[in-house]
Amino acid sequence: VVVLIAQTGVVIASAATRLALYVNVYGLTIARWWGAIELVAIACVLALCLVCIVRRTSILRFVQGVVVGSAVYCIPLFLLNHEAIVANYNIDRFVDGQTQQLDVQYLKSLSSDGYPALTALYTHGWNAAHPISLYCVESGVANNTTAPTYDEQRHCLGTRLEYKRIQLEAAAERDWRALVRSDRFALEKLMKASLPSVTSTFKEIIR
Repeated sequence: VVVLIAQTGVVIASAATRLALYVNVYGLTIARWWGAIELVAIACVLALCLVCIVRRTSILRFVQGVVVGSAVYCIPLFLLNHEAIVANYNIDRFVDGQTQQLDVQYLKSLSSDGYPALTALYTHGWNAAHPISLYCVESGVANNTTAPTYDEQRHCLGTRLEYKRIQLEAAAERDWRALVRSDRFALEKLMKASLPSVTSTFKEIIR
Protein backbone atom coordinates (compact mmCIF):
# COMPACT_ATOMS: atom_id res chain seq x y z
CA VAL A 1 0.00 0.00 0.00
CA VAL A 2 2.82 2.38 0.83
CA VAL A 3 4.36 1.72 -2.58
CA LEU A 4 1.01 2.41 -4.24
CA ILE A 5 0.69 5.70 -2.34
CA ALA A 6 4.22 6.66 -3.37
CA GLN A 7 3.48 5.89 -7.02
CA THR A 8 0.28 7.94 -6.84
CA GLY A 9 2.29 10.76 -5.30
CA VAL A 10 4.64 10.68 -8.27
CA VAL A 11 1.68 10.95 -10.65
CA ILE A 12 0.30 13.92 -8.67
CA ALA A 13 3.69 15.63 -8.72
CA SER A 14 3.91 15.10 -12.47
CA ALA A 15 0.40 16.50 -12.98
CA ALA A 16 1.17 19.50 -10.77
CA THR A 17 4.36 20.21 -12.71
CA ARG A 18 2.53 20.07 -16.03
CA LEU A 19 -0.28 22.26 -14.67
CA ALA A 20 2.23 24.85 -13.45
CA LEU A 21 3.85 24.83 -16.88
CA TYR A 22 0.52 25.46 -18.61
CA VAL A 23 -0.32 28.29 -16.21
CA ASN A 24 3.09 29.87 -16.70
CA VAL A 25 2.79 29.78 -20.51
CA TYR A 26 -0.92 30.22 -21.19
CA GLY A 27 -2.19 31.77 -17.97
CA LEU A 28 -4.59 30.70 -15.25
CA THR A 29 -8.12 29.60 -16.10
CA ILE A 30 -11.01 28.46 -13.94
CA ALA A 31 -10.44 24.85 -15.03
CA ARG A 32 -6.74 25.02 -14.12
CA TRP A 33 -7.54 26.74 -10.83
CA TRP A 34 -9.96 23.99 -9.80
CA GLY A 35 -7.53 21.38 -11.08
CA ALA A 36 -4.87 22.72 -8.71
CA ILE A 37 -7.36 22.65 -5.83
CA GLU A 38 -8.23 19.02 -6.58
CA LEU A 39 -4.57 18.02 -6.76
CA VAL A 40 -3.96 19.51 -3.32
CA ALA A 41 -7.02 17.69 -1.95
CA ILE A 42 -5.88 14.34 -3.34
CA ALA A 43 -2.36 14.89 -2.00
CA CYS A 44 -3.77 15.63 1.47
CA VAL A 45 -5.87 12.45 1.46
CA LEU A 46 -2.87 10.37 0.42
CA ALA A 47 -0.74 11.96 3.14
CA LEU A 48 -3.42 11.19 5.73
CA CYS A 49 -3.64 7.62 4.47
CA LEU A 50 0.12 7.23 4.78
CA VAL A 51 0.10 8.60 8.34
CA CYS A 52 -2.71 6.21 9.34
CA ILE A 53 -0.77 3.25 7.92
CA VAL A 54 2.44 4.18 9.70
CA ARG A 55 0.65 4.80 13.02
CA ARG A 56 -1.59 1.72 12.51
CA THR A 57 -4.79 3.62 13.22
CA SER A 58 -8.22 2.19 12.47
CA ILE A 59 -10.13 2.77 9.25
CA LEU A 60 -12.74 4.65 11.28
CA ARG A 61 -10.17 7.23 12.37
CA PHE A 62 -9.08 7.60 8.75
CA VAL A 63 -12.67 8.21 7.62
CA GLN A 64 -13.16 10.73 10.42
CA GLY A 65 -9.97 12.49 9.39
CA VAL A 66 -11.15 12.66 5.77
CA VAL A 67 -14.55 14.08 6.77
CA VAL A 68 -13.11 16.70 9.11
CA GLY A 69 -10.32 17.58 6.68
CA SER A 70 -12.80 17.92 3.80
CA ALA A 71 -14.90 20.36 5.84
CA VAL A 72 -11.86 22.42 6.83
CA TYR A 73 -10.61 22.43 3.24
CA CYS A 74 -13.90 23.06 1.43
CA ILE A 75 -15.56 25.69 3.63
CA PRO A 76 -13.01 28.42 2.76
CA LEU A 77 -13.51 27.60 -0.93
CA PHE A 78 -17.10 28.79 -0.66
CA LEU A 79 -15.84 32.16 0.60
CA LEU A 80 -13.29 32.76 -2.15
CA ASN A 81 -14.01 34.80 -5.26
CA HIS A 82 -12.52 32.32 -7.72
CA GLU A 83 -13.07 34.23 -10.96
CA ALA A 84 -11.66 37.42 -9.44
CA ILE A 85 -8.59 35.45 -8.35
CA VAL A 86 -8.10 34.16 -11.90
CA ALA A 87 -8.53 37.60 -13.46
CA ASN A 88 -6.26 39.36 -10.97
CA TYR A 89 -3.57 36.69 -11.25
CA ASN A 90 -3.39 36.90 -15.05
CA ILE A 91 -3.54 40.69 -15.19
CA ASP A 92 -0.95 41.15 -12.42
CA ARG A 93 1.50 38.86 -14.20
CA PHE A 94 0.90 40.71 -17.46
CA VAL A 95 1.35 44.17 -15.94
CA ASP A 96 4.45 43.08 -14.00
CA GLY A 97 6.05 41.78 -17.19
CA GLN A 98 6.09 38.11 -16.14
CA THR A 99 4.22 37.30 -19.35
CA GLN A 100 4.00 39.20 -22.63
CA GLN A 101 0.46 38.24 -23.59
CA LEU A 102 -2.95 38.45 -21.98
CA ASP A 103 -6.07 36.65 -23.13
CA VAL A 104 -8.64 39.35 -22.41
CA GLN A 105 -11.13 37.50 -24.60
CA TYR A 106 -11.17 34.70 -22.01
CA LEU A 107 -11.25 37.04 -19.02
CA LYS A 108 -14.19 38.87 -20.61
CA SER A 109 -16.10 35.58 -20.73
CA LEU A 110 -16.01 35.34 -16.93
CA SER A 111 -18.80 36.69 -14.76
CA SER A 112 -18.88 40.17 -13.28
CA ASP A 113 -16.27 39.05 -10.74
CA GLY A 114 -13.55 39.49 -13.35
CA TYR A 115 -14.54 42.96 -14.54
CA PRO A 116 -13.08 45.07 -11.71
CA ALA A 117 -9.62 43.77 -12.63
CA LEU A 118 -10.25 44.47 -16.34
CA THR A 119 -11.44 47.97 -15.45
CA ALA A 120 -8.24 48.60 -13.49
CA LEU A 121 -6.21 47.34 -16.46
CA TYR A 122 -7.98 49.79 -18.77
CA THR A 123 -7.59 52.67 -16.32
CA HIS A 124 -3.90 52.20 -15.54
CA GLY A 125 -2.83 50.80 -18.92
CA TRP A 126 -0.06 48.32 -19.67
CA ASN A 127 3.21 47.97 -21.57
CA ALA A 128 2.46 49.05 -25.14
CA ALA A 129 4.94 46.48 -26.49
CA HIS A 130 2.88 43.61 -25.08
CA PRO A 131 -0.41 42.88 -26.89
CA ILE A 132 -3.69 41.70 -25.47
CA SER A 133 -5.91 39.13 -27.16
CA LEU A 134 -9.35 40.62 -27.74
CA TYR A 135 -11.74 40.42 -30.71
CA CYS A 136 -13.27 43.81 -31.47
CA VAL A 137 -14.94 44.86 -34.71
CA GLU A 138 -15.71 48.41 -33.64
CA SER A 139 -12.08 49.52 -33.58
CA GLY A 140 -11.18 47.72 -36.78
CA VAL A 141 -8.88 45.33 -34.97
CA ALA A 142 -10.70 42.24 -36.21
CA ASN A 143 -10.40 43.16 -39.89
CA ASN A 144 -6.97 44.74 -39.81
CA THR A 145 -4.19 42.62 -41.31
CA THR A 146 -1.53 44.50 -39.35
CA ALA A 147 -0.98 44.25 -35.63
CA PRO A 148 -3.32 46.59 -33.71
CA THR A 149 -1.77 49.55 -31.98
CA TYR A 150 -1.86 50.09 -28.24
CA ASP A 151 -4.52 52.78 -28.60
CA GLU A 152 -6.69 50.45 -30.71
CA GLN A 153 -6.38 47.68 -28.16
CA ARG A 154 -7.17 50.00 -25.26
CA HIS A 155 -10.17 51.46 -27.10
CA CYS A 156 -11.37 47.94 -27.86
CA LEU A 157 -11.11 46.95 -24.20
CA GLY A 158 -12.86 50.13 -23.11
CA THR A 159 -15.69 49.49 -25.56
CA ARG A 160 -16.26 46.01 -24.17
CA LEU A 161 -16.27 47.37 -20.64
CA GLU A 162 -18.81 50.02 -21.66
CA TYR A 163 -21.02 47.27 -23.13
CA LYS A 164 -20.89 45.47 -19.79
CA ARG A 165 -21.74 48.66 -17.89
CA ILE A 166 -24.78 49.29 -20.11
CA GLN A 167 -25.96 45.71 -19.68
CA LEU A 168 -25.67 45.89 -15.88
CA GLU A 169 -27.41 49.25 -15.75
CA ALA A 170 -30.24 47.97 -17.95
CA ALA A 171 -30.63 44.91 -15.71
CA ALA A 172 -30.73 47.12 -12.63
CA GLU A 173 -33.39 49.35 -14.18
CA ARG A 174 -35.59 46.35 -15.00
CA ASP A 175 -35.21 44.78 -11.55
CA TRP A 176 -32.46 45.74 -9.10
CA ARG A 177 -32.87 42.38 -7.39
CA ALA A 178 -31.48 40.71 -10.52
CA LEU A 179 -28.01 42.04 -9.70
CA VAL A 180 -25.94 39.99 -7.27
CA ARG A 181 -23.19 41.51 -5.13
CA SER A 182 -20.51 40.94 -7.77
CA ASP A 183 -22.66 42.69 -10.39
CA ARG A 184 -23.12 45.74 -8.19
CA PHE A 185 -19.43 45.90 -7.34
CA ALA A 186 -18.46 45.60 -11.01
CA LEU A 187 -20.99 48.28 -11.98
CA GLU A 188 -19.55 50.61 -9.35
CA LYS A 189 -16.05 50.20 -10.76
CA LEU A 190 -17.22 50.57 -14.36
CA MET A 191 -19.13 53.77 -13.62
CA LYS A 192 -16.02 55.36 -12.11
CA ALA A 193 -13.91 54.61 -15.20
CA SER A 194 -13.76 56.96 -18.19
CA LEU A 195 -14.97 54.52 -20.83
CA PRO A 196 -15.50 55.29 -24.54
CA SER A 197 -19.04 55.84 -25.73
CA VAL A 198 -20.89 53.26 -27.83
CA THR A 199 -23.62 53.58 -30.43
CA SER A 200 -27.12 54.50 -29.32
CA THR A 201 -28.41 51.51 -31.31
CA PHE A 202 -26.68 49.11 -28.98
CA LYS A 203 -28.10 50.92 -25.95
CA GLU A 204 -31.61 50.65 -27.34
CA ILE A 205 -31.19 46.94 -28.05
CA ILE A 206 -29.98 46.25 -24.51
CA ARG A 207 -32.70 48.32 -22.90
